[in-house]
Amino acid sequence: MKKNQEPTCTSLVMDELCGAADFRSMPQLCEATRLSTARVSAALYHLRQHKSVEFISDASGTWWFATPESDDRCRCVDKRAPEIKPRKPRKAAPK
Repeated sequence: MKKNQEPTCTSLVMDELCGAADFRSMPQLCEATRLSTARVSAALYHLRQHKSVEFISDASGTWWFATPESDDRCRCVDKRAPEIKPRKPRKAAPK
């Protein structure tokens, strides 16, 4: 295994929703996982595409809950190795 591995954003969000006794809102997930709103939103979008989570909306907001029994992902990556050197930016297309 590679050194310095850390959990993926998707696995952190899924673990939080599976361990929760109640529904979770986006701010609650951000606070519990210590991830940005953009990362939590991307993880929820990915999980929803694979039927791992669902949501309900009402006047008080949007509430998320886990549905692991209907998860159709063929592969789950729980850990990743963060990049040490940033990648080179793409060159702009000629006009």
